[in-house]
Amino acid sequence: MGPSDTTGAQDGAPVPAIRIGGLHKSFGDNHVLRGIDFVVGEGEVVCVIGPSGSGKSTLLRCVNRLEEADEGSILIEGADIRDPDADVDLLRTSATRTRTWTCCAAASAWCSSRSTCSRTCRCCAT
Repeated sequence: MGPSDTTGAQDGAPVPAIRIGGLHKSFGDNHVLRGIDFVVGEGEVVCVIGPSGSGKSTLLRCVNRLEEADEGSILIEGADIRDPDADVDLLRTSATRTRTWTCCAAASAWCSSRSTCSRTCRCCAT
């Protein structure tokens, strides 16, 4: 399934903007992400919140391929960005054509919206 596909392969259901399944990440003996699962639908605005050191930034870095996850799946519009052959730059370009993606590390938030992020998510307003 390519980055511009918007329906499910089998039933025609919409493909989520983001689907994370069984995501794990460790730094040595420190297991930071333990089996993270979640789905972000088209047009949803999501904020990741939690205490310092709980893995928020690591999760965002894994989803953006700035950090390699140890295990699990990360699908952006149905395309597996963990696939070694995935063209991450092409996937990012495709995603930005259809919505605004904002990673706000200071607020530990990631927004996906068709409108501008600052109008829909106060944590990312600058």
